[in-house]
Amino acid sequence: MERSIVMVGDNILGPGGIASVVRTYRDIGFFDRANVIYLSNYDSPGVRRQLSVMVRTCLAILAMWLNNQVALLHVHAASRGSFWRAAIIGWLARLIRIPYVVHVHSGEFIVFFEKECGRLGKALVRSTLCRSAGVICVTPGWKSKLATIAPDGQYACLPNPVVVPEGVPPRVDARSPRLLFLGRLTEKKGLFDLFQAIPSVLAKFPDLILVVAGDGDRGRAEQAARDLGIENSVVFEGWIDGVRKDSCLREASVVVLPSHFEAFGVAILDAMACGVPVVATRVGGIPEVMVDGVHGYLVPPRDPVTLSARLIALLGDKEGRSRMGMAGYHHVRSNYSAQQVTRSLTEFYVALSSSVER
Repeated sequence: MERSIVMVGDNILGPGGIASVVRTYRDIGFFDRANVIYLSNYDSPGVRRQLSVMVRTCLAILAMWLNNQVALLHVHAASRGSFWRAAIIGWLARLIRIPYVVHVHSGEFIVFFEKECGRLGKALVRSTLCRSAGVICVTPGWKSKLATIAPDGQYACLPNPVVVPEGVPPRVDARSPRLLFLGRLTEKKGLFDLFQAIPSVLAKFPDLILVVAGDGDRGRAEQAARDLGIENSVVFEGWIDGVRKDSCLREASVVVLPSHFEAFGVAILDAMACGVPVVATRVGGIPEVMVDGVHGYLVPPRDPVTLSARLIALLGDKEGRSRMGMAGYHHVRSNYSAQQVTRSLTEFYVALSSSVER
């Protein structure tokens, strides 16, 4: 029987960047082509639920190992609890002598390591990374940053994938200019900075609609919109995917990602694949994914004034939006298409298998 690659991460049907990435792998048939079995090590909050899911996943790995079905463990991780769950899988892999790969997605990993891990925690992070068969980073910049934490690790770069259509999807001309925010409703994603920027944008474009799509504390977000007097211009969609997300992207004039931390920014790829220009913050891996003035605009984080100025400039420049949207489409088609990314991942698996056998 051919042994499988066991991939472990968040619930594949849930929200969040990790789930979005693995759904793309699955949806384009990569799991079938590469003989990947996917297991969830997290699906919802709550200590009892998390323990139950982790135990079930560990037992599933052990059962496959006993039947000689596991060639490699590929574990997705963010920071904090997500990383410690990945570390447990890594420790199990070492115990049963199966090679494992840690795929790091978090834009806050350096903060997590430097400010939230004590001496023991730092040692455990380094051990998990250095004793893995490989650490996958989403950009070269993140590869350099993680190498400062664990210099003895074996690092590789693999960008996040996006399904790119054969041509730029036709736009849906909304009656009003529309901004689209795709992300969790949190401070860290910059949603409240965006809210503070909106009154100035509304002064120039009174019929503007801000579409907010994501999970999180909706009550707090709605109250913040009311406090700023912009509630009539904000539409909360909740977490969206598939057809609904595609529809929102086609209606959007600009996609906004004003994050304080970001490893990569899947929403940026989604926007570019639909030919929509982006205004995002100059944090984490974002400047490695998009070029300021070419695919949209980069602004400093936590700066509503500059954010509003760039939004106003882009909303008032239809030709510029079209030009930047087209440039973004060609950029992701050339560098981040799901077919290219999974081809690189397959090559990584093959190279890793050869090195392990030696």
